[in-house]
Amino acid sequence: MDKNVDERIVISVRNLSKAYGKRQILTNISFDVYKSETLVIIGKSGTGKSQILRHIIGLIKPDKGDILIYGKSIVKASKKELEDLRKKMGMVFQENALFDFMTVEENIAFPLREALHLDEEEIEKRINMTLEMVDLNPEDVRKKSPAELSGGMKKRVAIARTIAMEPEILLYDEPTTGLDPVTSDKINTIIRSMQTKLNVTSIVVTHDMKSANKIADRIIYIDKTSEDTGAKIMFIGTPETLAIEADKNLRLKAFIEGVYDPEAIVLKKKEYEEKYSEKIDLDVFKK
Repeated sequence: MDKNVDERIVISVRNLSKAYGKRQILTNISFDVYKSETLVIIGKSGTGKSQILRHIIGLIKPDKGDILIYGKSIVKASKKELEDLRKKMGMVFQENALFDFMTVEENIAFPLREALHLDEEEIEKRINMTLEMVDLNPEDVRKKSPAELSGGMKKRVAIARTIAMEPEILLYDEPTTGLDPVTSDKINTIIRSMQTKLNVTSIVVTHDMKSANKIADRIIYIDKTSEDTGAKIMFIGTPETLAIEADKNLRLKAFIEGVYDPEAIVLKKKEYEEKYSEKIDLDVFKK
């Protein structure tokens, strides 16, 4: 590692830009993620949040910029270097990516045999340990197929399979999408507990503000200023400073509060205040 690099930084994204044909997806995205931190990336659908994760894990190469993992470039890495860096990372995909034809225990065991070449005794130990860590009883779920599990249970099995590999970095892509509020809260609690139990560094992509506020040490908000430009970072900071910044930034406030047409809403608010000479909450004008 370069002696000038802050050793607390685990992931460093520098001026990341990506386009597909004429469609610009990301523009000059730069941020650092610190050891044991949970960083949450929020933004509207289609702004490229998941693309950032895929760049970090090396599934996509940027048009411009670089991604450093412990000071080593993912973009410039050789095949062997990329494999070594990926072993430090685990990703929980939005659709869980469980094998339907395998049982829960087989899903967790598969990468332990194929990638880590562990002996059966260690595999058995990790299956039980990781299922318990995500609050599942091994005896109840080990022999079940994914089809026999609820959405929340599938998500927990996907997390168990990922942490069984003992990664130093965890990447979550929309972990609560499609789940009911109670199950979502359970998943958020598990994500937060991974930071404490495993001392991992995490990036979570979500559009769920309740999730973001519960699990984040810091939050990044990305957005496009027009359809012709790629998404840029509009905010980076703590959940507490996010609320303060939202009062100054209409687009950010609109996203946080779920307003469909922020310009129209704020215009109505302004007209009301001018007409009646009194301040009023933006909530009044939501449709």
